Amino acid sequence: MIRTTVFLPQDPLSQRIGGILTFVKGFIKFAPDDFETEVVGTTADARERPLRRWQEVEIEGRATPFLPLVADRSPHGRPAIPIALRYTLAAVTHRALIGRKPRILQFHRAGVPLAFAGDARPKLQVVHLNVADIYRSKGESRWRLLPGAYHRVEDLTLPSMDRVFVVNRAGAELYRKRHPSLGSRLAFIPTWVDDTMFRAPTSAEREAARRSLPAEQSLESEPGARYLLFAGRLEAQKDPQLLIEAFAAAQHREPQLHLLIAGDGSMRAAAQRAAAQAGVSARTHFLGFKTRPELAGLMQAADAFILTSRFEGMPISSLEALSCGLPVIATAVGELPTVVREGENGSLSSERSPQALADAICRVLGRDRSEVEAAAVASVDQYRARTVLQPLYDAHRQLWR
Repeated sequence: MIRTTVFLPQDPLSQRIGGILTFVKGFIKFAPDDFETEVVGTTADARERPLRRWQEVEIEGRATPFLPLVADRSPHGRPAIPIALRYTLAAVTHRALIGRKPRILQFHRAGVPLAFAGDARPKLQVVHLNVADIYRSKGESRWRLLPGAYHRVEDLTLPSMDRVFVVNRAGAELYRKRHPSLGSRLAFIPTWVDDTMFRAPTSAEREAARRSLPAEQSLESEPGARYLLFAGRLEAQKDPQLLIEAFAAAQHREPQLHLLIAGDGSMRAAAQRAAAQAGVSARTHFLGFKTRPELAGLMQAADAFILTSRFEGMPISSLEALSCGLPVIATAVGELPTVVREGENGSLSSERSPQALADAICRVLGRDRSEVEAAAVASVDQYRARTVLQPLYDAHRQLWR
């Protein structure tokens, strides 16, 4: 058996939306049968998942040993002390509980590997963002408040990694320049989509999903209604203010358009105020957090997907939408220009303005649905989970020898 310990400063059983969490769950779900994975994480429910006690949980249908190091009492907000910092300190304090048995140590957040400095076991890190975006954009990461600190932490940890995978091409190039000693140990890996869950519906399935949508989401039934879907954290990185303003501008031209917001975060109240100020509160529906199967159902019922991020790697939500046959409207950030093509499967706006995004929304909604759906599904062929994750599994096999 190839044994791996994944260090994840999140609760894998919470309903929190996030690319890192989805990545880890997918790694577990699609792992070959000779892989044995355990997760050292946090708990959002200390009664169900007691602190600092190994327990067996089910993640993506697979029995998985799980050890929560700290309680995450604000899984959808921002605690006073960053959860990643508390988690890293707990990893140092409870090294004996984590154990020293032969394992490949897999990391997903900067700083956490500091707890295992000097540990001789094989180490692998997945970097989910271009670090340059943290400093130049208005994300919620507190690393931006300490210019250069992120780099300095990685200067201490990355050289000790046996493999480094970066999910952003620009980020991978930055790491190659900053850490030339990594050489062949560093590789780009794209984000992937779970096409067993996110798939294009048949015509009958789509009609059924659209008919049931109003009742399931407590919406008023409206003949001819069209649905624009956003899924993600309501945080500064995703720019919910721009999302609301773009929707309001499009809704004046598409009066039957509704905005469905699946997700939550510290900026929800601000987004609700923005909807009220723009006069679109009645057509802006805050659905809260949705499970991934629920999100797949929303994508199968919607008319288009929108993402207004300030920066991204390759957002999994966009690939999931395309895999469901849903066209994507987004800001031209991260890896999105490599998959979203104007006039085929969606539209990207290089201009961060409500009007530019509203124009993109109206262009996409004006296209023939069947043509867009076919192009959307075809565009994610190379991003299917088993294809993308294979080099990651191969790296684990090489490290286990």
